[in-house]
Amino acid sequence: MSGLSLQVDAAALEPLVRAVVAETIAALKRDRQEELRRLAGEAAVEPLLMKPREAAKLLQIGERLLWELSVKRREIPFIRLGTAIRYSVESLRAHIAANQEPAAPADSASRPRRSKRTPGAAGDSNRNGRG
Repeated sequence: MSGLSLQVDAAALEPLVRAVVAETIAALKRDRQEELRRLAGEAAVEPLLMKPREAAKLLQIGERLLWELSVKRREIPFIRLGTAIRYSVESLRAHIAANQEPAAPADSASRPRRSKRTPGAAGDSNRNGRG
């Protein structure tokens, strides 16, 4: 057997190596994106209930006011799971729809505003008992 000798020119191999590396990186990126899409699809399941902090944030009110409106006044429906209180998005939306104020008539903007009382106005002198 004769010895086989192979001489390689590094400059000639460089474009081939770069192409293989680029293809490998592109394949890894595609695999990663597919994995992220798959995970996002699994995480897209919306929770059925929200914690008070989440519900208050959604309504843009404080947790204390939410507690007052739901637990104390029973205006906003809630669910009690043991000692935990939870809110459903559907019930919050229904509460908003049921309590939405009607739009003001178009001519209400032209009505004069009530004037504020100013100190020293007529009739104020007897308020504090001095006259």
